[in-house]
Amino acid sequence: MKQKAFIKPTKSGLVVGIIAAAAMLVFGIFFFAVLTEEGAGIGQVFMIFWIFMVLVIGGYYTYSLINYDKNSDAGVGGVIEMDNASNIREIETSFDDKLRKLENLRKEGLINDAEFAAKRQEIMEQKW
Repeated sequence: MKQKAFIKPTKSGLVVGIIAAAAMLVFGIFFFAVLTEEGAGIGQVFMIFWIFMVLVIGGYYTYSLINYDKNSDAGVGGVIEMDNASNIREIETSFDDKLRKLENLRKEGLINDAEFAAKRQEIMEQKW
């Protein structure tokens, strides 16, 4: 059974993208003005394309940042399909880590003693 993992940028990554897009927009506007004074037509066309692309990219980053917590699919950069992802997680978590995490859950009051004992017994029965 394949499971999907969604990859999306962090909030700080989105903010950096917005700042970079703003800098590229200022760059584009400045050079468009310079090229307009010189009358370089092909340069103006390129800078119009540049500004348009920067606005699209900056808009995408802004939209993704605004909707970051609202929609889990907003701003998803890619999807990875993984085989037996639950088995991978079990392998990566060592035996003693499981017991420590379980003990912390009990100390924090998130599980009671009966739940702790049942889960501890389940962990102890696993191969290690």
